Amino acid sequence: MDPDTARMQTVWYQVGSDPAGWLNVSKDTGLIRVKSPMDRESPFVRDGNYEALILAIGNDACPVTGTGTLIIHLEDVNDNAPTIDQREITFCSEDPQPVQLSFTDRDGPGNAGPFRVEVRGCSRNDWTVETTPGVHLTLKSKLEQDEYPIVLRVYDTGDKFQDSVVLGKVCDCKGRDVTCQT
Repeated sequence: MDPDTARMQTVWYQVGSDPAGWLNVSKDTGLIRVKSPMDRESPFVRDGNYEALILAIGNDACPVTGTGTLIIHLEDVNDNAPTIDQREITFCSEDPQPVQLSFTDRDGPGNAGPFRVEVRGCSRNDWTVETTPGVHLTLKSKLEQDEYPIVLRVYDTGDKFQDSVVLGKVCDCKGRDVTCQT
């Protein structure tokens, strides 16, 4: 509303700030509509809230502008699959020790961990996953010194998953002292 009713001006509206470009505002009515999908994981969203500024501008000879701050709270949905942080893991061929895996899931609590991991494809015969405590990958059969692609499927609590390939480097060594001879 314009309290300056005696001025007989009309007010028009425009977006003042919309960092992600998600909004449209009707110039005549100020009706705000979403023009593209909003995502809670966007870098423009802080603590689940998206902030935009809407301007109301009078068309008087001395125009005045009113600014409204629009805060949109975005709920989390399970729209991101978890990924494995490691790209390469090294093991000894004899008495190999488990290696703890770490994960990233851009979704919030309730849609991320705890994670469940499966070894997929031909890798199943040589590697095993243990989940006490944390998630550990272990070489379960003796392999020659070489590099082996390991396909791992990681699930989040909502069963959203992604397959990732980790390079398992096996060295001629024993136990915790992982050193590769060239």
